[in-house]
Amino acid sequence: MKYTDLNNSLLEHFPELEERAREEFRWWSPEPPPSHVFYGDVLTPFVKQQLSTMAEPKLLDRIFQFLEAMAMSGQDEVKAVLTDSILEVIGDDRELLARARALMGRETLALSHVTEKQWGRE
Repeated sequence: MKYTDLNNSLLEHFPELEERAREEFRWWSPEPPPSHVFYGDVLTPFVKQQLSTMAEPKLLDRIFQFLEAMAMSGQDEVKAVLTDSILEVIGDDRELLARARALMGRETLALSHVTEKQWGRE
């Protein structure tokens, strides 16, 4: 996964976010939204909603496979979007964090622990 393709990659993997993404692109037009902001405004609320209900296990699996691919990226910028725009926010809610960690892959889980330690929450 490459940083330059991060916004498009999200939409390729999650077409159900298209409407939310379209609104974000309209707001930022004519420039594309920065990935940190795009992921924070589009993916993170979606992840939190899914973790709150746990109603769609297959969708949650897709989400956390995608996050694991981000965590395994060789680009620090991609990992920074994951930690700063998603994992930090999930970590604000201990219950959501516990649910999320049960679904995280090894690399995402390691980044989650690092993130929580940096914030003094672990």
